Amino acid sequence: MENGFKFDKEILDISELSKEFDHDKEMIKSLVNDFLNDLNSRMPLISEAVSKKDYHFISGEAHKMKGCAFSIFANRIGETLLNIELSSKKKDFNDLSKFYKDLMNDYKLLTYYYKMLDK
Repeated sequence: MENGFKFDKEILDISELSKEFDHDKEMIKSLVNDFLNDLNSRMPLISEAVSKKDYHFISGEAHKMKGCAFSIFANRIGETLLNIELSSKKKDFNDLSKFYKDLMNDYKLLTYYYKMLDK
């Protein structure tokens, strides 16, 4: 599946994901695509909530997405979402803003990795 491309296990642990889903390439692509689409649809809502300091909403969204991230072995995004959830619960806007930026960057990386699944 990797065809020479080296996946960073923190972004997407493709070897664990492949084991978990019996090396079914189409299933793996579908799961990662579904996660990316879901996260993409939630990002504008989370962004708006960050600007409004709607900590309750942010915490809930991060909590929902965290489990999905870990289930597809997108571990760094899962950790970032956990940090977003915790900083929201503490109403720590500085940490929340930092982790949200990290989430946006990791989303871009995971999108790139998704494209590399076809290579």
